[in-house]
Amino acid sequence: MKEIATPSTTKYILEKYHLNALKKYGQNFLIDVNIINKIVTSAKIDQTTAVIEVGPGIGALTQVLGRYSGKVTSFEIDERFMPVYQEFLNQDNIEIIFGDFMEQDIKPIVDQLKQRYQKVCLVANLPYYITTAIIEKVVLGNFGIDEMIVMVQKEVALKMTGIYKNPLLLMIKDMGTIVFIALVIAVAGIVWIRRVYLRINRLQAPITEAYAAIDGMLHQRAERIGQLVDMTEKAGIRDATLFYSWQDAYPRYTEAATLDESVSAANDISSAFYHIMTLTETFPVLIADPQFVRIQLGICDVEDALNPGIRAFNEAVLQYNIAVQHYPDTLVAGLFGFGPKTLLLMS
Repeated sequence: MKEIATPSTTKYILEKYHLNALKKYGQNFLIDVNIINKIVTSAKIDQTTAVIEVGPGIGALTQVLGRYSGKVTSFEIDERFMPVYQEFLNQDNIEIIFGDFMEQDIKPIVDQLKQRYQKVCLVANLPYYITTAIIEKVVLGNFGIDEMIVMVQKEVALKMTGIYKNPLLLMIKDMGTIVFIALVIAVAGIVWIRRVYLRINRLQAPITEAYAAIDGMLHQRAERIGQLVDMTEKAGIRDATLFYSWQDAYPRYTEAATLDESVSAANDISSAFYHIMTLTETFPVLIADPQFVRIQLGICDVEDALNPGIRAFNEAVLQYNIAVQHYPDTLVAGLFGFGPKTLLLMS
């Protein structure tokens, strides 16, 4: 199934279903895969977690939540998205409820989820016009939701967090003991830093191993996609988006010096392939060429073989990202240059 969080798939959805963001619902379509990864990583979800989502939009975040959680229940007020969900979110563990979340009694839903899952989280890219009301409903409603991970506008976040107070200033009550406390903290801090560093460093090994297992197939796929790009150009199709993105992505992929650079370029190459697939609908001359179809099917076969390896790679990346973004371990991660890693797009 195509990744929704790519420029080509988003364009395909908006054009095919004649969609646009409506101000009256405060809609803003989330299509940045890196932001989606940060949200999912912060949520620390797995198959024992049930997720409640508010305002899925075109379903980019929903799709990834469904991949890593046990169950996703999404509330969407805009029924225009129904055919999009039927095409892209037709999964057993994803349920879309059409209606206004503010008018829904979600306690029975949460109670039912609690019977099957260890944790129930609310994860969402909240509509900007009703952010505060949704958060107040969840916090004050006593529905039994364990955690809430939401993306909001910067202004809303600053308003909610209020004035920052240094925790150290609140802890120090007796200046006569500050030297002793500092020594104890220093020794304990060194031990803690070393433990966190070793744990995060160990989490990088499965990522490297998982990528090495699929590196050859990724190169094979890139070469075949390059053949389709050449055939598209020879067919007289001048698509600037395709050719500029390919000319940027392929050299970055072949010359990548780090795993992160390679993954980023591989994702851009995937987006180029998905864009070619959208062009076949507009230019039938492409699929009229038997050689084009043969190469296209060959790429699909490679992607089918790749998907289990990509899934293993992404699971290793998620475990690593959770570690480097979990407070206070994130302080050590920043100290030693450990940053979040990018997930590989799946077909």
